[in-house]
Amino acid sequence: FVSGVEAENKTIETEKWREIVLEGWHEFTGAGHAARMVIPDVEVGVARLRANQLRDDGGLLGVTFGAPPLFISNRTKAPLRYETKILSSNWSASYTLKSGERAKFNVPTDMLVRLHQGERVLEFNLPAGSSTVYRTGKTGSQPTLFEERLDVSLTLGESKEVPVNGNGSSVPPPAE
Repeated sequence: FVSGVEAENKTIETEKWREIVLEGWHEFTGAGHAARMVIPDVEVGVARLRANQLRDDGGLLGVTFGAPPLFISNRTKAPLRYETKILSSNWSASYTLKSGERAKFNVPTDMLVRLHQGERVLEFNLPAGSSTVYRTGKTGSQPTLFEERLDVSLTLGESKEVPVNGNGSSVPPPAE
């Protein structure tokens, strides 16, 4: 205590102060900008890996990296028929994405997608970890693919992706 001042109660309740400090610390780091940081994707050769889990390893913060999910959403009224292909694979079987549905692929590399619009076939290269939407443009033109921003948030133990607005190998089917 300050010299010349006498405390009425000389007992310091350390557990109570510990709880107050920890509560404030958790509130600051859990809601403030200190808890938000960008962890860039890591490129290993042609593969891209993204932080997908944070963990507390006895006082150290651990990050697990894995294949970033790639999303295709159908925002038209008609079903979308498509095939996929990644590096060194054949074209997949044909998939159909119903109106309003979203397919998720766990692939660490860019993926080619072939869209069927009647007799017309369109091919696109989709970057690993991207989110694309099949929809009509503002002018009401033929539907095509548009990239949308994908925000990824991690908390300890979990992650969440949120969209805003011939060799025998094959591309894995859409993840369930």
